[in-house]
Amino acid sequence: MEQNNYMEQSSYSGGAGVPSIKDYIIWLVVPGALGSVTCGIGYLILAIVWAADSNNMARANFFRALLIVSAVAIAVSIVGAIVMFGSIGTWMNS
Repeated sequence: MEQNNYMEQSSYSGGAGVPSIKDYIIWLVVPGALGSVTCGIGYLILAIVWAADSNNMARANFFRALLIVSAVAIAVSIVGAIVMFGSIGTWMNS
């Protein structure tokens, strides 16, 4: 039986092994740069496209997790804004 040594792989080739630090940096920088140029829409589109990519499961899982965390953060922000503006409105009317 052959042992797989994932630590010796220098570059991630899509289906096997562990992504390198370079891969994670690219996954974070490219959508971030695109999002800063397109006011966030490019980031969202690229994250959805990479999350749906079945050729590179590590990248797809990374972006699925990123989208889930982003959705939770947006939901918490909306609830926080509702509570804050509700309390300000109550304070202003009293």
